[in-house]
Amino acid sequence: MNGKCLNNCVLDAHRLRGCAVVTPDVDFRRLRRCARSPVSNCTGLGNIRCIFGLSNERYPYSGDPMYPNPLKSKLQAGETILGTSLSAPVPGVAGMIIATQPDFIWIDTEHSPFGTESLGAIPVMARQKGVAPMIRVATNDGALIKKAYDVGAVAVMVPQVNTKAEAEQAVEYAKYPPLGQRGISPSWPILAGEDWINVVKTANDETVLVLQLESQEAYDNLDEIKQVPGIDVILVGPMDLSASVGHTADMACKEVQDIMESVPKRLEGTGIATGTTLGDLGEIKQKLGWGYRFMNVGNAMGYGTQVLKGHLDELRRGVG
Repeated sequence: MNGKCLNNCVLDAHRLRGCAVVTPDVDFRRLRRCARSPVSNCTGLGNIRCIFGLSNERYPYSGDPMYPNPLKSKLQAGETILGTSLSAPVPGVAGMIIATQPDFIWIDTEHSPFGTESLGAIPVMARQKGVAPMIRVATNDGALIKKAYDVGAVAVMVPQVNTKAEAEQAVEYAKYPPLGQRGISPSWPILAGEDWINVVKTANDETVLVLQLESQEAYDNLDEIKQVPGIDVILVGPMDLSASVGHTADMACKEVQDIMESVPKRLEGTGIATGTTLGDLGEIKQKLGWGYRFMNVGNAMGYGTQVLKGHLDELRRGVG
């Protein structure tokens, strides 16, 4: 079996494992059986290990990370989960982010100008490396939630969940019967070469549901929301929360910070992890100290442009 990376390097199944950006016709089942074979010497842009000079020793293969993804078991074990955001649905960009080994990669279809139809094999690429694709849908809608899981999301994030009834609705949309009413026809197992029937039968045990707390109303209703079975994470959205409490874009205001400090305490003993999304390392550490266990750590584009601007400013000062 032969395949191509996106740089059109022709690789056989034994060598293709080193290429993190591959065309959808790759037989991933056969690929995983070749996992201990030597990595390709390909220098194409598709080969993430070649880009960074990484070796098998840096990222050793340890079993089959594709299914089930370990995110759910990590949450159930009380581990701290660290992920980051994908700014654009570009396989090369996704591959480089996946190579940093986050627990999840956040794919936003709420505010970003793209939907699940733009993702292609990106969720499968992430699953290959044991990274959980997490798709935020635009709203609490059954069709959007179903499609997000169908294209390969391990976790789906639902924004603006303000009441117990809305939380129950999200669970209903996210789970197959008998736990919910999600329609059955996932496409990602076919692309990935996974056992379709096994995925369907066990999906409820793997899928993660993240609900966003983004308003004063949601905070006031938290004691009712947290009683709904099937919620894995409640993620505080500090930007929308700031608008809700009358301090738009002032995420450091006392009202927002008081709520953020309180949420982990109110979720203690429920089995629901508290999450949020931040970019400042000091603030991230503070929130982890408050009991946050599910953290989106900025995004590579934001961090990269900050570093680049700093370098440019320093160099201009030196030659000015």
